[in-house]
Amino acid sequence: MSSGFVHEEEVNIRLADALNELGLDCRPERVSGKRRPDIRCFYNGLIIGIEASYKDRDAEEDAGKRIDQGIVDLAIALHYPVRYPNILKDKLIEQIKQSQFNVKIITPKYVKVSSLLQFINQQLGTGRPLVTSGWFTVDIPTLTNVIRHATDYLIQESEIEEEIEKIKHVINNNFVNSLRGGGGVYREIYDVMYRLYGMQSPPTDEDLVLAQAALSLLLTATFYEHVRNIHTRLSPLDSYVRRYGPIEALRKP
Repeated sequence: MSSGFVHEEEVNIRLADALNELGLDCRPERVSGKRRPDIRCFYNGLIIGIEASYKDRDAEEDAGKRIDQGIVDLAIALHYPVRYPNILKDKLIEQIKQSQFNVKIITPKYVKVSSLLQFINQQLGTGRPLVTSGWFTVDIPTLTNVIRHATDYLIQESEIEEEIEKIKHVINNNFVNSLRGGGGVYREIYDVMYRLYGMQSPPTDEDLVLAQAALSLLLTATFYEHVRNIHTRLSPLDSYVRRYGPIEALRKP
């Protein structure tokens, strides 16, 4: 085996192996040049992206890009403070498991960072704040717990209920109210949607038809964003909305 240090890509693969041994589902990106994080961890239906590098600035910049691209729910910049020697796979994994890393959590704009950090620290129960808004040091077991607790915070029931209320408000006030009494628009929607399912009776509840149409659009948009995580050449829906407006944007993808 040649002398020198292991390339970042190989270290990332073994880092993912070490995290998987502790029960996470982490998958390294083995093909360069694609718009994906170095490591994607799947936990409780969310995607945590890890951007790892021997250079802390590169890791932080790439983690921020993944958040801006909307392809992860949370990003972690991970800095390798030392370079690993070119050794056998099993020995490299063992060295990684014994290492400490500098990490920084990067969140979407809608996340209350202070509340997230407080929640993680409470769950870790270290007696002192370990996780901060800047760089902090962790080992593999602690990093695993940080990922789990961060994901748990993002899917708290209170947060979900708040988002549900926002969706209800948008459907009822922005969609239904704007189309109610709009010259038979709901009958046209009925022709497109309801008869696809074999329903023959004419619509009698205009608000119900309009709300169903709004929900159908919401689910379609959600499915598109899910597919976009796999087919990374696709652009986010909001980029189409900014370019073409909310109606024409739905035609473009």
